[in-house]
Amino acid sequence: MKKIIILLLFAGLLKLNAQEEIRKMMTDTVWEKYVQFDKSSPFYKTFWFWTKERIFNGVNRDVIKFRSDISIQLKNSINENDSIIICNLIQELKGIIPNNINFSTQKKGNVIIEIVANGTRFGSRSKIGKSGIVFKEYQIGFNDSDSVESRKRILEFFVIRSLCGIQNVKYRTKTGNAIFDDYDPDPILTKFSLSDRFLLQKLYSKDLLKEAKSYILSNYTKRYYLNFFYKNEMKFFATILSVFIAFSILLISYRKVFTRQFQFRYLNYLVPGMVLMIISYVVFHSFDYLTSTAEPSFYLSPLLVTLIVYMIIWLIVLSLLYVLEKNIINKEWTIAKQLKLKIGFTFLVILGILIALFVFNIDSKFKFILSLIGVSVFLMRVAFLYLREQTEMQLRKKDLELIKMTALKAQAEIASLNARINPHFLYNSLNSIAGLVRSNPEKTEQMALSLSDLFRYNINRNNALSSTIKEEVEAVRAYLQIEQIRFGERMTFSIEVEKGLESFEIPRNIIQPLVENAIKHGISKIKREGIIKVIIYKKDDSVEINVLDNGPDFPEGFITGYGLQSINDILKLSFEGEGYLYWENEPEKRISITISKKGFNNMKRFENETL
Repeated sequence: MKKIIILLLFAGLLKLNAQEEIRKMMTDTVWEKYVQFDKSSPFYKTFWFWTKERIFNGVNRDVIKFRSDISIQLKNSINENDSIIICNLIQELKGIIPNNINFSTQKKGNVIIEIVANGTRFGSRSKIGKSGIVFKEYQIGFNDSDSVESRKRILEFFVIRSLCGIQNVKYRTKTGNAIFDDYDPDPILTKFSLSDRFLLQKLYSKDLLKEAKSYILSNYTKRYYLNFFYKNEMKFFATILSVFIAFSILLISYRKVFTRQFQFRYLNYLVPGMVLMIISYVVFHSFDYLTSTAEPSFYLSPLLVTLIVYMIIWLIVLSLLYVLEKNIINKEWTIAKQLKLKIGFTFLVILGILIALFVFNIDSKFKFILSLIGVSVFLMRVAFLYLREQTEMQLRKKDLELIKMTALKAQAEIASLNARINPHFLYNSLNSIAGLVRSNPEKTEQMALSLSDLFRYNINRNNALSSTIKEEVEAVRAYLQIEQIRFGERMTFSIEVEKGLESFEIPRNIIQPLVENAIKHGISKIKREGIIKVIIYKKDDSVEINVLDNGPDFPEGFITGYGLQSINDILKLSFEGEGYLYWENEPEKRISITISKKGFNNMKRFENETL
């Protein structure tokens, strides 16, 4: 019986030793697998994600830690267990981080744990330099009710927290009650866990960046990896690419969209405006996508919806701009004045839309994106308007140079006409005067005075480009009086000018050539009495100058009579298409000049530009 009992006791002892060995082996296995943390661990990815959120700030690759030896000082502690707790913790830390760690209650350290009197629960201060943590100091006030386990958790919490500078406040992952689980947890509720050990081991590893890059490349996209470790470089690249995209789209669409004149005026606002908005949208989201760490499926899904929303908003903006510019801006104003008003309207409309968005409770990111797009559209429209103004000014300058050359040519022809006054006409006039000297002194005097008036009108003008209708009619009257004396009873004339038109200014010598042609190609060809009528009157918003005669009909085709081509050129140049020459044989033969009200305004601007 005794032998049996001894055998049973021996077997029990063997069993206890085996269980202890198994427990020890399990502990070593756990430590090997979860503290050495090889990549085969099922928690490896989770721990890395958890660690990444806490030690990196997402802007650069810098981490906050001690770069030198760590000296832990415990001050004012009267409980021996406090020193034992910290010493045991240091022994455990030595197997996790490579830095030399020592402990003292007297010598000043760079991690200071000061036990203070009741009243202060927890306090801290620290200094972080460019190279890492300089020092951290904590004040702890233990309560009498704190158990040994509570004191242990509090001391472990502050020692462990001192070793890492947490760079983020909000986290997507948590592992339970780890010391680094929350940004500001209750120390008593925490425990030095496997995830904390993993974080410290990776943080202080000399291969931290290499391991972090390997983990991110294996589990994230290349874009995420580049933005995580090379954020500034990616921003620079995204900026260059975005500018290139914007420039390319503008270059391709400039002639097809921005310089095109649509049949419907509203489309001249809608199409370029929408293109500018889409360019801003594409550029902004291209930049945001290239510099974002969001997953593509998460990032790209709302783009179509937001694009539609933005297009609706900009449709409202463009419609407001169209209404404002159509009803306020006068096309007769200078290009510079129109440009300033268009820029002002664009600024006010976009500002109004943005203010409305900020007044209402709308998603902050949506407001931010729309604000950026609004500013971008404003700047691009300003640039577009400025470029278009410069283009129009250059075209206007070249057109003006061409106009000046044509005007000089026409003026030279008219000047030649004025200087010569038709030598044949002058020769005949002087012969008529010579023949009438003895037979009819009164007509001789009248003819000489009329010829003098005609010369005075053509000579004493100081190179003026225009004269009043009254002055033109007086010159024509002097001319007709001379011709009437020459033709005698074979010619009569009449001049009628509607009251109020005498002061209107017209180009010089545009009536007399019409009268000359009426005599030369009209009444001089008939044997019966010739009749010349000059009638000037207002019709609707236009002024009509008519010269009628009862001579032979005008031939088919354009009239190439003396001086008429030059008059036609001057009308086109002076009135910019609002003054023109025409003729007809029915119901009464006449040649006419019609000048609209707008034409008189154009003439004033033409004179200012050609002076």
